Amino acid sequence: MMRIQKLMVFIGIVVAFSACKPKFDVYDDYKDIVFAYGVFNIHETTHYFKIYKGFQTDENIYDYARQMEWNKLYFDSLEVYLEERVNNEVRRTYPFDTTTAIPKDPGIFPSPLQILYKNRNPLTINTTSTYRFVIKNKYSNENYQVYADAKMIGDFYITNPASSSNLDLTTSHGISCAFKNPDNGSAFEVYQVFKYIEVDKITHHVEKKSLRRKVSADFCQPGNSTKITHRIDHVYNLIGATLEVNDQVVRYTDDRTCIEYEVWVCGASLATYMKLNELNSATLGNKIDFSNFIAENKNAYGIFSSRNSSVRVYDIDSNSEDSLVQGQYTKHLGFKKWIEYVP
Repeated sequence: MMRIQKLMVFIGIVVAFSACKPKFDVYDDYKDIVFAYGVFNIHETTHYFKIYKGFQTDENIYDYARQMEWNKLYFDSLEVYLEERVNNEVRRTYPFDTTTAIPKDPGIFPSPLQILYKNRNPLTINTTSTYRFVIKNKYSNENYQVYADAKMIGDFYITNPASSSNLDLTTSHGISCAFKNPDNGSAFEVYQVFKYIEVDKITHHVEKKSLRRKVSADFCQPGNSTKITHRIDHVYNLIGATLEVNDQVVRYTDDRTCIEYEVWVCGASLATYMKLNELNSATLGNKIDFSNFIAENKNAYGIFSSRNSSVRVYDIDSNSEDSLVQGQYTKHLGFKKWIEYVP
């Protein structure tokens, strides 16, 4: 029996399933295998979903993958929609149609055009409802469908540091960042963002830039509050290790309001997938696959989940600005005080 190259393809929109490797296996019976990925945000009215199918071929797998991206017959065979459910009863149904509006980064698959699905009409998300994403093949068994359920992440707010605080970035004592966990949230990531500008010495062109570092990540319980402690002064290490000397520009903080705290919270399925992906990356043994899609033939893979974020901005005090201009980690990078900036 001849051996063939076999590729199970899934193209992620934001994260996940982004690496593709050819596998070798004996020829098997054809199976209709669905791959799907979508992460919704309650503040958006247009939502996108990537749907793909697995395939097997004795041709070059990468050439075949490029052809499969534009398999119009496959996409025309699908009926795709979102159900809003309360107590397991369908309250609303939202059809999804194909679109090529979102460009794809260059790679082995066709770019910049790619086929995604988006909701036909604007929809408003309700955090008390359950949403079911349904994929049907119109030419398969009448009742055959692939689906996944998800709850949507509600709004939440950063409660500490208080917005009136002038942050002291020089302190070596840990400071806290706190927020109330949103409805349906299962895991969080906290980022500290430093915003600055570069002014070209000759043209005076101004370019806004930022640096971002993760300060914490963990699981959380809806309804509770989360408080994490971290070293805020490590932002100077980040700046010093990331920026390079550039004698063509002068750097300033982007106003004195140059520090942001950014918190992302995601749903249970995405949290589980990300954690397993982290564990898989750290081991050389058998990989653990996770999917919350359900199919009668069990040939459905992917993630349907949600996420939401909260951002708060802060001023820095004069000691922090002095340390940016003259401190050991950043004094060579050409920063000047904001008060010296002349537009």
